[in-house]
Parts: sequence; structure tokens; C-alpha cells
Amino acid sequence: MAAYTKKSRTRRPLECELSGNSGELNLITIKLNETLAILSKINIRIKMNNFIEALDMSIKTKNWYSVLFISLTLPDICGKIDSPNLGSKARTIEWYNKYLLPKYTSSVGAFKEKHVFLSGSDFYALRCSCLHEGSDDISEQKARETLQKFRFIQPMTNNFFIHCNQINNSLQLQVDKFGEDVLSAVKIWMNDISSDKNKISKIESMLYIQMIDPSKGFSL
Repeated sequence: MAAYTKKSRTRRPLECELSGNSGELNLITIKLNETLAILSKINIRIKMNNFIEALDMSIKTKNWYSVLFISLTLPDICGKIDSPNLGSKARTIEWYNKYLLPKYTSSVGAFKEKHVFLSGSDFYALRCSCLHEGSDDISEQKARETLQKFRFIQPMTNNFFIHCNQINNSLQLQVDKFGEDVLSAVKIWMNDISSDKNKISKIESMLYIQMIDPSKGFSL
């Protein structure tokens, strides 16, 4: 009982002081909200950056299969955040067409005719074939549009690269450049959605591989 009385006596003057300085209290509340908002953005960046940094590190360490697999996965992940009501195919193609299609569209020939080297449909077909079958042949993929086969090559020395060359229905891509294109697109997308609270909240619930200290215990 004595302990309860003591707490009550120390708390009441504080309540009176705060109520008498509503301006200061409002300022404290604003500062607190701003701090929480900053911490939330940091947490969001960490979660999405885990995917971004995984791709970046794979490029730097020349882990080319990791580069390819992550590059084919990220547009679907980002598309899910952008268009949660769409299926995997529709949202991946929609996101790809907005952020990556311009990189794989060029004016070719004497008349500078517009040519799409890699469409959203063919990208999704490659995603399915590569991730589910370990194949670069998309001839039997229902999603395919134009292409039938991909040829990926590793980067050569002296910063010389061969990328985005099409022969008939086969497209050659240099794997590091392909990964860099996806990496750049995801960063642009992150900037585009930075003020969208609804989309940002979805990033908060994304996969996060935690680091634990067994000596401190942990729970599932």
C-alpha cells in the first residue's frame, strides 16, 4: 500500500506540470511521432535492402546463378506490393513493363523501327522456366510471346560486354548487365513508392532473416 501511495504522489505533479504546458507536450508528441516515422522508414529500408543488397553482392562476388535467380524474382515481389489483387503473371508483367521494358526496347535498322528484345511476357516465361525447371528454354511456356530460347554469358575482361543480341527467336544476355538493370529498376521503384503508406506497410511484413544470440534465448 505504501508503495502505491508513493507512486501516486510522484506521478500527479508530473501530470499537472504537463497539463499546464500543453504547447511543450504537443511538441514532445510531434518529435516522438517524427522519430517513430524515421525508425519505421529505416526498418522498411533494411527489409527491402536485404533483397537489393543480396543482388548487388551476388554481382560483386560473381555468383551468376544467384544474380539470375534474384533478378527473375524481384519484379514479382515488387509487383505483389504494387498490385496485390493480381496474379503472379499479371503483376510481374505489369511491373516489368513499367520499370524494365524501356531498357529492352530499341530503335533498330535503317528506318529506326521500334523493336522489343525482351517483353514482359517473355520475361515471365523465363522466370517460370528458370526458377521451376532450371532451364533457359521457354518454348513450352504458355506465357511466352516471341522468344523461345535464352543464352546467358558471363562478363568478359576489360569492361567489354555483349548484351541483348537477338538471333531469330533466341536472345543473348550478359548476366551481370541483366542483374544491374533489375537492380536499378528496383531502386527507382523504391523511390516511387516512398510516400505511399499502404505499399510501405506491406514491405514491413516482408521476409527478414534474423540474427540471434543463443545465449540470450529466442522464441519462434
